Amino acid sequence: MFSRHVFPGHTPRLGPYIVTYAINYGLSLSLLMVAHHFIKSPYIAGFVTLTTVSVINYFLLKQFVFKHKRPPL
Repeated sequence: MFSRHVFPGHTPRLGPYIVTYAINYGLSLSLLMVAHHFIKSPYIAGFVTLTTVSVINYFLLKQFVFKHKRPPL
C-alpha cells in the first residue's frame, strides 16, 4: 500500500521494512509510556503518540525502505 500511494515510483525492500517496523513498534510503546506519564488521559496520550510515531515512521520508510527505481540500462 505504501509503495502505491505514498511512495509511487519507489522500489520497496523487505528486510529494511521489517526492521523499520520493529523499531516503530518499540518506539510506539516507549513513547506511549512517556506520554501517559505526563498526560493523564489515555486517549490524548495515544493520539500524541500516534501522530508523532506516524511522522517518524514516514521518514524512516522514506530513508531506508523505499528507494527510487533506477532506469534500465
